[in-house]
Amino acid sequence: MRRDASFSLPSLWTTPSTTLSTNTTIDTTYAGKLINLYPNNGSFTATLPSAITAVSGGRYGFRHSGTANQAKRSEE
Repeated sequence: MRRDASFSLPSLWTTPSTTLSTNTTIDTTYAGKLINLYPNNGSFTATLPSAITAVSGGRYGFRHSGTANQAKRSEE
């Protein structure tokens, strides 16, 4: 494989993301997304869907992107 300045990764390798800052129940619209948890205005909980209602083969990624407080994950 050629490695030079013209090499770039295909755009399909990008992951869509969204940011949460309040209590939220994660539903199927979040499947396949990186979820930034931003609790700077206070702690909150992101509740994962039950195995029955989750997308088959779906994945959810979480990242604490704030500088204060707690972001918790829980399950239905």
